[in-house]
Amino acid sequence: MSSPTVSSLRLDASGASRGVVLLHGLNERRWEKYLPWAKALVEGLGVPVILFPTAFHMDRSPALWSDPRSMRQLSRERMRRIPALEASSFANAALSTRIHARPERFVWSGVRTLKDLSRLSESVHRGEEPLLAPGARLDVFAYSIGAFLAELPLHGR
Repeated sequence: MSSPTVSSLRLDASGASRGVVLLHGLNERRWEKYLPWAKALVEGLGVPVILFPTAFHMDRSPALWSDPRSMRQLSRERMRRIPALEASSFANAALSTRIHARPERFVWSGVRTLKDLSRLSESVHRGEEPLLAPGARLDVFAYSIGAFLAELPLHGR
């Protein structure tokens, strides 16, 4: 299993004793929305911010899914093909189609992301992350599904 591609923002390149992991919301495809948040965290806290992608989401979807016209068409097609479907929006058409085709993928995305976060934490502890000192503390700033994922380890195994 390969590691996710993470990006980070920082004030300087020294090994900080603390960092922030930023987790995005559901159905996100690009980081643009989160860059102002990350910048504010870097400037306000003076620590590196790691933009951490949820498995199967960020930077992992076809460009077509970001095209409202195509997604409206997909939404209408879903309404036509699934009579019991009472509502559909262009914003969630691609995600709904993916979940409908393979519902387990949603769960596996969460499991994979939690494993990836655990590997990141272990990597920081061993001193393998260049922006952070060995054993640095990681705080979490999360939105939507990212906040849910961040809470799961707090509930035990």
